[in-house]
Amino acid sequence: MCGDLTSIFDFDVPHSARLDTRWAAALPSVAGYVEETERLCATAPAPIIAKGEGVPVQEPGTRPARALPYRFAVEPAWSDAAVTLNFVNQGPVGVVFGVQDEVNFPGWRYFTVAANSRLSEAWPIRADQPHALVVRGPNGFQRDYRGQAGSAGVEAVALWREDGTAGILQLRNRGNAPVTMALHCAHSGERREIALAADGTAKVPITSADHRWYDLLLTSVDGVRLRLAGHVETGQSGISEPAATFPHPA
Repeated sequence: MCGDLTSIFDFDVPHSARLDTRWAAALPSVAGYVEETERLCATAPAPIIAKGEGVPVQEPGTRPARALPYRFAVEPAWSDAAVTLNFVNQGPVGVVFGVQDEVNFPGWRYFTVAANSRLSEAWPIRADQPHALVVRGPNGFQRDYRGQAGSAGVEAVALWREDGTAGILQLRNRGNAPVTMALHCAHSGERREIALAADGTAKVPITSADHRWYDLLLTSVDGVRLRLAGHVETGQSGISEPAATFPHPA
């Protein structure tokens, strides 16, 4: 699967604006580029190879982001011996998901879902063993399904309105005991608790800022840790992810 990268260009500019080339006058001249390059190559000292330490830090701030045609979701379904991930693609283009089982298989498995299609895959998970499935997709999409041995099987799905400003977080507790989930929103800092009865469900209203990025963390005292992050596409341009790389408490 590949793309032609045309989504990075803004073709919505009026024709008259395209003919206006006054901006080119502000560009530096390249008339003496070749001569200057040859002079520097002959006289400049040898370059110094940097010896950096640690991982480079992303530049602060945000950047303009073009609208993308994605419309997809991952819906988990727990059973007694496994969790099934349903990859749902309702958009007009294909989507590639990567899944890493951090407990049983350190590598990544990739699932390609065609436009307007769905695909399902099950991971055997015993109740007496910990589990950690990480799902990544395009445009900052991430789902983490983590739990300690004996923790509840909680399903979480975020459903957003067409304008991306609000939605519903659907929760279901597949365990045979009640569980309380603590919710943390990375962008607003909001925190709340949601009580789920055994085999109970809840619909929690959620909102997103104007940039339509979201990053939600759900945790429980028995070791459940779920993360839902991504961007709601509405056909409108936006900005890059404004939150920190690790915006949630450890």
